Amino acid sequence: MKINISDILKNESGCLEIEYNDKVEGLESPINGYTLPGNVSFKGTLTRLKGLLNFVGIIKFEYDINCYRCLNNIHGNMSIGVNENILNAARVTPQDDVFTYEGDYLDIDIILKNYIILNLPMKQICSDECKGLCPICGSNLNEGKCSCSEERYVNPQMEVLKFFFE
Repeated sequence: MKINISDILKNESGCLEIEYNDKVEGLESPINGYTLPGNVSFKGTLTRLKGLLNFVGIIKFEYDINCYRCLNNIHGNMSIGVNENILNAARVTPQDDVFTYEGDYLDIDIILKNYIILNLPMKQICSDECKGLCPICGSNLNEGKCSCSEERYVNPQMEVLKFFFE
């Protein structure tokens, strides 16, 4: 979403209220197993302070991902705080790692996308008590005990450790 910022650029200080509720460009396909089925909402302000723009607010969205242990679907929601300084592209060198704007428009999709991707947890589990899947038959151990014998299965990578205490 491109925002017209010409009004706040004319004054030395100014503020623009921003409310956004739509899809974010670049988040249509799954990212590290996460899918965002609904819209991303943002509510915040864009303030001009001494030659830079300060972008502050809260991002809210829903996500779906499979549990890392048992592969059941997890539907959750997340809120992320945003506080980012944005500089005019004409004043930035290639070594600077900041968001920029050009002209009278600011594209907030890239800012929202980066904040969402960087704040997604690496792994999600459905509950702390999740037992996962049986390594032999693949049964979901949360639904009941399987008939596999735990004695019989030895991970081939760990077989050498079987004789460690003898």
